[in-house]
Amino acid sequence: MTADLRSSPSFQQLADRLAEANAEIARRRLEAVSDNRHPTLQNPLFAPALEPNVEIMPQRSVRVGELVDKYLKHKEPGITKSRFDQLKTATRALEEEVGRSIPLSEITRAQCQSIADLFVVIPPWAKRHYKRMSLQKASEAHAKKNGEPAQRHKEAGKNLSKLNAIFDWAVKEEFLAGNPSRLVTINKPARPKSYSEQEEGYEPFTTSELKVIFNQPLYTGCQDDRHGINKVGPNRPRRSRFWLPLISAFSGLRMQEILQLEKHDIKQTDDVYYFDVNDKVYGNDYAPEGEYIKRLKAKNSLRKVPIHPELIKIGFLSYVEQSDRQWLFPDMPLQSASKMSDQFSKRFRVFMKPTGLSFPRRKVFHSFRNSFNDALRAADVGLEYREQLLGWVDYKRMDSRYGSGHLITKLYDKVARVEYEGLDLSHLYRL
Repeated sequence: MTADLRSSPSFQQLADRLAEANAEIARRRLEAVSDNRHPTLQNPLFAPALEPNVEIMPQRSVRVGELVDKYLKHKEPGITKSRFDQLKTATRALEEEVGRSIPLSEITRAQCQSIADLFVVIPPWAKRHYKRMSLQKASEAHAKKNGEPAQRHKEAGKNLSKLNAIFDWAVKEEFLAGNPSRLVTINKPARPKSYSEQEEGYEPFTTSELKVIFNQPLYTGCQDDRHGINKVGPNRPRRSRFWLPLISAFSGLRMQEILQLEKHDIKQTDDVYYFDVNDKVYGNDYAPEGEYIKRLKAKNSLRKVPIHPELIKIGFLSYVEQSDRQWLFPDMPLQSASKMSDQFSKRFRVFMKPTGLSFPRRKVFHSFRNSFNDALRAADVGLEYREQLLGWVDYKRMDSRYGSGHLITKLYDKVARVEYEGLDLSHLYRL
């Protein structure tokens, strides 16, 4: 009880005011003694309260629910839907752990620390996989299912930053005297069980695993590329589910970067065809407004990546030429998701399930990108070129050294070296 009281912002504010009052009393006494008179202790600011008929109106207390509603309304116009959804994890935790009807002045640092501890164990996609459960219940269900709680310290840090931003805004708006989460931290274990378990990142697909993937019914003959994608059949549809794994394995492009490609993004310079990775929409005449949204992970994602000869043999340029729309993969609509990659991720997991090669947070679609990086390294492609091809540096840095035309030729020489020894894709060639 005493600890909660001491950590209360209201109590801290009262203690500060009492300390200031004691200092003022001491100052006035010293001043009065120096002037050989009695001290005057009455503060003129209190004079109105001493009037016999004065009506003192207490300041209205803002509650948690009101703060959340106002803050979300304030932030929503300026951020993307995915960022807004991430923000709502922090506001949801605040509402669930403290309560919408609780005055902000009653929130303690201890409560904020409990919220921070909860952030660590919230499972991925909690809203989707643990419907109608509170975040606390979802965390408990995840721990029971997997034998241990989630340990998402990096994500927890992001959520705590959002919680801090909410309270800072409340202080700015004069809803609060101070930020109760200011000194809260994410508690991390002293060290992991092993350094291997601490290592984060996606593992690349090995060549033997790529052989399994590109010999699934989708690539050898299936019923269709929807519900019949994993069933043997006479059809070989070539749409998003066919092309994305191939493009990523031979270019290193991210899932979202491929899904948002338009005809205009497939360009040619000095007899070299390449992907122009950008976030500029050219196809307003081809797609209704809002049907697809082009976005990049970072500014460095702007780049030019030559199209590998293997993709040309398989018929990618023919696919582009025959497309009757600007958007190359219109079979992957946004629906209710904030990004096209949200829908494709689900369908990719369905495709991978029979292979036994998919492992959450380890072997995923992003593994194709890592396989491409490993293949570049195996082909003795220098780091500066790998950074440019994978979007890890500002493309202008390379342009200034080689010039745009010369650069694309140089990059093509590097990309053309990529091969996966023993991987035969001749059954996909368009003769």
